[in-house]
Amino acid sequence: MAAKARDRGDLEHERELLEQAQVIERKAEVVDRLASIQSELARRKEEVERPEREEQIRALVSKAIKERSAGRLDEALRTYEDLRRIDPSNTDMLQGIATIRGHLLELGDQALARKDIEKARDYFRRAKDAGAAEADQRLKSVVAKIEERKAQEERERLLREQELAERQRTRAEAEQLVEEARRALEAGRTRDALVKVKAGEAEDPSVPGATELRVSIVRSLTDSARGHLAKGRVDDALRDLQAAEELDAGPAGAVKSSFVDEVLEATRSPQCDQIAQVEQRIQVASRVMPNDSRLGLADSRVAKSKARCEGKRVPMIVIPAG
Repeated sequence: MAAKARDRGDLEHERELLEQAQVIERKAEVVDRLASIQSELARRKEEVERPEREEQIRALVSKAIKERSAGRLDEALRTYEDLRRIDPSNTDMLQGIATIRGHLLELGDQALARKDIEKARDYFRRAKDAGAAEADQRLKSVVAKIEERKAQEERERLLREQELAERQRTRAEAEQLVEEARRALEAGRTRDALVKVKAGEAEDPSVPGATELRVSIVRSLTDSARGHLAKGRVDDALRDLQAAEELDAGPAGAVKSSFVDEVLEATRSPQCDQIAQVEQRIQVASRVMPNDSRLGLADSRVAKSKARCEGKRVPMIVIPAG
């Protein structure tokens, strides 16, 4: 029966009959013939399927090339893997995968040069997944850099928190000192207020309220200095002016200059019984502003007034320029 099937060219039927005969009686010629039939059937099947397989391979190669050209490297790799399952030794597939590996490594190196470490890690990881052996070491290096960067960022975060806490502490202390200075000024303790506000600004130069308080303290000190000068208490006036100058030299200098102006005005035409008093004021002015050239003019005027009062001829006095 197997022979008849062979004569008809019905290899499938012949194989079935021979497989049945093989179960009953294992003869060498049966085994050999069965192997031959199986080989021939496989050859015929491969011939039938070859055109479809070749068309499938061409389609996959074309698809992978398009994906690669469009920059869709992961899709191209998946397409090449599909091609590998159909044709493990396909040259286009092997070259395409190698090209993508190299491109991913190149992109990773470029990202690393830009210091885009996260992007570099992504490219090296994809290159490693694609089978690039050299990507592993680069990936490890990048991961180490990322970990170091994270550690550095954590250190910087902790440092910022510490600095913020320190700024908050110093701001609180500065605000407390400014408040104490305000209360001291309100209580008439101007020098205590001066010390407190300076201490507050030393803690935090931008502490709120300090600028306005400085103005108030300087005004209080200069007003006090004017009062002392009017009463001839030069030492007290100078102490107030010196304290005011620690905060703002401008108003203190204005008080001094104004006082010299007043003294100079008093020397214009003093009465004879006022000359002694005017001379005393000139002496005070010389302590307030020792190097003021206007004092020479004041001395000259007083000398003329004294001579007039004494009926004497006034010698010529040369007044220094300036």
